[in-house]
Amino acid sequence: MISLAIMSPAYTGYIVSDICDTLFYANTTFDFIRFCIRKQKIPAKTIRIYQLFQSRKSPFFYALALLQKISGKDHLKARALKLFKGVSTKEMEQWAEEFYAEDLSNLKIRQTHELLSRFDNEKIILASSTIEPVALIISKKLSANHYVATSLEIKDNVYTGRIQCDLTGEKTKAVEAIIPHSEIISVAMSDNHTDRLLLEKAIQKIAICYKKSDVQFWKKMPGVTILMVSKKH
Repeated sequence: MISLAIMSPAYTGYIVSDICDTLFYANTTFDFIRFCIRKQKIPAKTIRIYQLFQSRKSPFFYALALLQKISGKDHLKARALKLFKGVSTKEMEQWAEEFYAEDLSNLKIRQTHELLSRFDNEKIILASSTIEPVALIISKKLSANHYVATSLEIKDNVYTGRIQCDLTGEKTKAVEAIIPHSEIISVAMSDNHTDRLLLEKAIQKIAICYKKSDVQFWKKMPGVTILMVSKKH
């Protein structure tokens, strides 16, 4: 466990934070999908098709998983997001509001939220491959002025069920597009091993770890600070 007192008040740059399992004990994309299914916001027929591709008892799941391993693309997520085909942007925003109020607000990771609160709203960037409607509501609730996330295709204010731009593996580039050249990243924090490059660009690098293998991975990075967290889901 780290002491957040190590943070220097002299830091005036940006803080960049992952969302899933860094700010919340949640995989926000799939937890949002489960919330929508639980609340019966998705038609039953659409849910049955979704379950064919998400159940580990289904051959379709393993076919997608194999394709994902070969291509490096998140085909499981892409398939799951087809659930939202035909949903209006207004509906989706309302569902995300409900999801935050009923589920996500109870899953905050206290240490990382405390650190986030030390920065001016203008200096907070949430960087996540979660879907944009969920990232948007989280940024509003946390008063973060900036976020980058996976965008979904919209036509005539209705979601098509397709991904427009997946942020997986592209966070660093997206964050750099926001930060002025004269500014720095004071703090970056994430649990994702794929965010290594993002953390390397920060003065204070905070790796969120849940198990020993995470610690073994991150401790190889010079200057990294390990924050051990217990899983809650």
